[in-house]
Amino acid sequence: METILIKVTDLPREPNAALISIIESINVVVGTSNSIILHLRQAKHPLFLEFKTAMIVAVQAAKRISDPQLREIALEYLEYGEAETLGNVSARLETLHGTFVSMDMDNHFLDANDVSDFDCANVDQDQREIIRAALSEARVQATGSNVLQGRQKRRICHYIAKAENELLKDKVGLQAFLAAAYEMSDLTNKFGNDVKPIAEAIEIARTTTQRNVEGYKQIEADEPPKRIEGPKED
Repeated sequence: METILIKVTDLPREPNAALISIIESINVVVGTSNSIILHLRQAKHPLFLEFKTAMIVAVQAAKRISDPQLREIALEYLEYGEAETLGNVSARLETLHGTFVSMDMDNHFLDANDVSDFDCANVDQDQREIIRAALSEARVQATGSNVLQGRQKRRICHYIAKAENELLKDKVGLQAFLAAAYEMSDLTNKFGNDVKPIAEAIEIARTTTQRNVEGYKQIEADEPPKRIEGPKED
């Protein structure tokens, strides 16, 4: 049986990269395991201590992330209960892993001076009302959901509130909406169409905000017009 081996001194010193490395080490071993964490602890299975230690290291790496919003997202994804299976935790870690890899790619290709061009949205009052209404609908659907558990409802409502707070600012931050969308993608993978109304409302809020971010507007403007093929000759 494989073991989760994480040598702290071998980890990258940059917290984001360290967290990615730790998650990869955990998921290589844990994968889709159906083992319940509580049962592993009760059986004094060596995998329990390895998993617990690795998650502690992951939390310590997450606490050192400089971006407060990303730090909060990471710490919430790293929470787990002993009633969960290792596979469930692994799936959540995989979502977190994808989030950080994607953001690392963005940071790699964007100049530091241009990062704000891809986060700050100039949203007029009419569009703010559209976004606000969509987020309100997402909250109503989430709190009234029959499939989401209490903890899951609190998490998604937390992200909705974060996005709503951005609407109080002159410049609306896109990251809060992306965070809600990332959280929702995890729930959609688990519950499918049962949470589709929540996902659709959050997607309306995200896309409406993103359309007003200068960097994305420029990308769309630079894209060549789509070519319409003429009728084929016989």
